[in-house]
Amino acid sequence: MTFLIKMGSPYVLGAVALMTNLVAAQDCKCSPSEACWPSISEWDSLNDTISGHLIRSVPPGSVCYPAQPNYNAEACNLVLASWNSSAFHSSDPISIDSPVWANNSCNPIYPNGTSVAGDPNAGETGCSIGAYPVYVVNTTEANDVQVALKFAKKWNVRLNIKNTGHNGSGRIWTHNLKQFQFHDNFKSCNTIGTQLAATIGAGMQDGELFEAMAAHNAIGVGGTNKDVGVVGWATGGGHGFMTGVYGMGADNILEATIITPNGTLLTANACKNADIFWAIRGGGGGTFGIILSLTVMAYPMPSVTLWGLSIAAKNGTSASAWYNLIARVHTLLPQLQDQGFHGYYSLIGPPAADTLTLGGSFFLWNATNGTAERITAPVQALLAAANDTVTSSTFSLYIPTFDSLVQALPSTEHVGTVTSIASSRLISRGVLMGDNQTLFAQTLEKIGPAAVAPSDGTPNPSLSGTMTISKKPVDNALNPAWRDAAIHLITTKTWDDSLAKAQVKQILDDMTYSKLNALRELDPGSGAYLNEANPFEPGWQWSFFGPNYARLRQIKDKYDPDGTLWCPQCVGSEDWAQQEDGALCRVYQPF
Repeated sequence: MTFLIKMGSPYVLGAVALMTNLVAAQDCKCSPSEACWPSISEWDSLNDTISGHLIRSVPPGSVCYPAQPNYNAEACNLVLASWNSSAFHSSDPISIDSPVWANNSCNPIYPNGTSVAGDPNAGETGCSIGAYPVYVVNTTEANDVQVALKFAKKWNVRLNIKNTGHNGSGRIWTHNLKQFQFHDNFKSCNTIGTQLAATIGAGMQDGELFEAMAAHNAIGVGGTNKDVGVVGWATGGGHGFMTGVYGMGADNILEATIITPNGTLLTANACKNADIFWAIRGGGGGTFGIILSLTVMAYPMPSVTLWGLSIAAKNGTSASAWYNLIARVHTLLPQLQDQGFHGYYSLIGPPAADTLTLGGSFFLWNATNGTAERITAPVQALLAAANDTVTSSTFSLYIPTFDSLVQALPSTEHVGTVTSIASSRLISRGVLMGDNQTLFAQTLEKIGPAAVAPSDGTPNPSLSGTMTISKKPVDNALNPAWRDAAIHLITTKTWDDSLAKAQVKQILDDMTYSKLNALRELDPGSGAYLNEANPFEPGWQWSFFGPNYARLRQIKDKYDPDGTLWCPQCVGSEDWAQQEDGALCRVYQPF
C-alpha cells in the first residue's frame, strides 16, 4: 500500500519489481496492516493541516462490484464507457491508465463478471485496493507537499508522486498546478540577452501548453499526445513533433522550482542548485524532488509541411524481401534528418493489416514550397524501383501554423483495456548507414511483425520508429546515446486478460530476452528511452542513462539519502523492492 502525493492529477504508482534479491523484512515502509501505520486521527490531523486536501482512495472500478459498499450500476456504466480514455485516468486521483501496475486489482466488470480488460474471473476475484495508494494528497501549493513529506518521514510511510498515468512505471506529473506565464524577454542567468519562454505549473498537459502558447503566437515543445503531462515527459528526455529541430524536452528546460525530500523549496537553474538542475533534465523528475513548476523555452509559431508515406508488401512478397527493402529505406533517414526532416512511422502486419505495412507522418518546419518533395526524392526513387515488391504512396500538405495541426490531433489516448510490453533501442546513425545492412534487415525481421499472424492466439508485434531526435549536444543528464541516434525503435506486443498466463509468460520472455537482446546486439553501445522501455530491462541503469548514471546516483544520494521518493527504474530504485501488495522494502545488502 502507498501514501501518495497527487500533484493535482496522478501519474503512476509503480511496477511490481522483478527482483530475486533477498529483502530485509525489518527495513520496509510501513503498511496499513501493521501497528506502525498512522491512526485515523493522525490522518485526520494531516487533512486539517493541508486544508482538506487529503483523499481516501476508492478505486474507480469499485462501483461495478456488488459486494462493494459503493456499488452503483449506473455509475459502473459510466466507468466502463470511460475506462479506455487516458483523460479519465489522468483526471482521477487514484487510477492509472496501465492498471496492470496496480495488479489489476479493481478493473471495472460487466454484469457477467468479466473485466473490461477481458479477465473472465474478475468478478469472482473481487475488488481490492491492491497496489493503488491508500491516501492521496491533492496538492495545490508548496505547503501541501512539504507537510506530506514531513508526515511520510515521521511515520515511515511509502510516498510516490502520481502523474497522468501515461507511463506505467512511474514518473512525476501534476494536475491542479496549471499556472502559465508567458515571458517575452526571459533572461537566463548564464546567457547574454533574452529569449521567449513560459513558466508552467507542474500540472500542465501538452494540449494545454500548445493552446496557451498559441495565444502568444508561439510554441513550446511537447509530446505527441495532448493528455500527457509536460513535466514528466520533459524530465525523462521527451521526444515529440518539434524536438528534432527545437531540441528534446529536457533541452528546453530553463529553470525549475523543486521541493526536495527534506522539504526545502529550491529554485534550480544553471547558476543555482545546478546539480539537481542538471539531473532533472533527462534523469527523470520523480526521484530527486517534487517539481512545482518549470520555465521552458518558447519559439515563434512556425508553419508545418506534413509529408505522409505508406508502403505495403504485395501478395507473394516474402518477409525477408520486405525487411531488406525497409532496411534500405532506413539508410536514407539520416540524410533526411540533416535537412530538417523528422517524424514517426510504424510497421504492422496481419491481422491489423492484410500484409506487412509501413505508415509514417513526417514534418518540416517553415519550409518553402517543394522542399519536402526535393528532400524525399531518394526515398521515392527507391520505392519506385521496388514496385515489383511493394506498393507505395505519398502526400504533402502545407499547414500554415503548428496550432492548426494541433487542432487535428486526438485529445486522448486509448488505454486501460489491454496490456502491452515493449522493447526498444536508440539506433545510431552508423548502424543505419554502415556496411552491415544484412544484420539490420535480419534484426527488423526478428523484432517486427510477421507476414502471417501467429496461430496460437499470441499477438503479432508492431514496430515503431521515432525520428524526432536532436543531435545538438546540451550539458544535461540525457543519455549521450540520444545525440548519435538516428531513430528510436520500439517493438511492442499487446494482449488482453483473456490470454492464458503461460502465453503471457511466453510473451514477456520473448520481448525481454529475445527481441531486446536482438536490439542490443544490433547496437551494443547505445541505450533506450526510459519512458518507452522494457519494464524488466536488465542493466537499465546503463540503457537509460549511460555514463551519466554514476553522477545521477550521487545527486540522488545527496538530496534523498533516505530513499523517500521511489519509482521503478528510476535513479536509486535498485535499493528497494516492491512486493505484490505494493509494500516497499530495502533490498538486502550484506556489506
